[in-house]
Amino acid sequence: MISGCAFPSQPVTHILEQMAAFYEERCRILTRDKLDVIRNEMEQYEAYLLSLIKQLEEKESTAIPGSLHVNSSRSRPRFYHRLEGGLVLPRSKERFEGSSDTSRQKQKGSSDGSDHEIRSERYLSLSSDESLIKRLCQQDYDRHLRSEAEHQLSRIQAALKKIPERGLEGIYTNLLPARKGLIIPAVPDRERYIQDWLNVTWTRKGFEKGAPTFDTVKGDIVRSKSEAIIADRYLQLDVLYRYEYPLRLRDGRNIVVVHPDFTVLNRRTLAQFYHEHFGRMDDPKYVEKFLWKMRVYMANGIFPGENLLLTFETAASPFSVSQLNRLIDKYL
Repeated sequence: MISGCAFPSQPVTHILEQMAAFYEERCRILTRDKLDVIRNEMEQYEAYLLSLIKQLEEKESTAIPGSLHVNSSRSRPRFYHRLEGGLVLPRSKERFEGSSDTSRQKQKGSSDGSDHEIRSERYLSLSSDESLIKRLCQQDYDRHLRSEAEHQLSRIQAALKKIPERGLEGIYTNLLPARKGLIIPAVPDRERYIQDWLNVTWTRKGFEKGAPTFDTVKGDIVRSKSEAIIADRYLQLDVLYRYEYPLRLRDGRNIVVVHPDFTVLNRRTLAQFYHEHFGRMDDPKYVEKFLWKMRVYMANGIFPGENLLLTFETAASPFSVSQLNRLIDKYL
């Protein structure tokens, strides 16, 4: 359920305080998980580069010798098969698979023609040597790609060695217990941050008279069977969540309060996500509210697939726990 109020109806100072609190919370999270996020993204890219290089190495093991030279000085490009290092191009009977039978090798020799030598470059006809031209062109691309991938891999691996194992929170973590009790850390350690997150209290939304309710294992009262399934799954996997925690957002000149079904916290990165379950997507009026909510979320920097998790269902397509499991695996 969503409630709103016109911008002029609240004191300007109150609105500024709400906005400051919202952005302060986001900055805190960025401070806490920045190193972990950077390290995680770099490790993922490192794994991608290693996989790519392996694929390119396998392709190169079956490559034919030489490269493709393209001369674009004329009206139409001319293609040449070039070999380096003194290698000799094959004659017509030794042509590579996919090339034509007509030899287009260039030769040079003495003026009387008695001493001929095969040059390291041969003209290729696009009409009769198309498959060879494409293969050589692909090989050239693969070689350049592998070279750049190997260069980036070496840079990534060098950078990973320089990232601190612990962020600024280590200053507080390594203090003696007697000192911890005497200060208020600007950057608390992970355990304290999680405990502070769990200790937050809020006024929950009420239930309309006669509306169905469902109990969760944790003791929350939720509005649908699917929400109960989601809450119990989060509890089972030790995912930290708040149910219908209020969130103040801008909608044009208005400040609106939305209540995401679940506000969840990634224990490792301390990144916060909002999870909305839309359970009546076959109801046109419900879909209109869904579209409005998505517009407000995105206008406030909350995007599906980034910090907003979505699950859906209709009467004909019920909610499946496998949807939730995939989101948990990817984000939490």
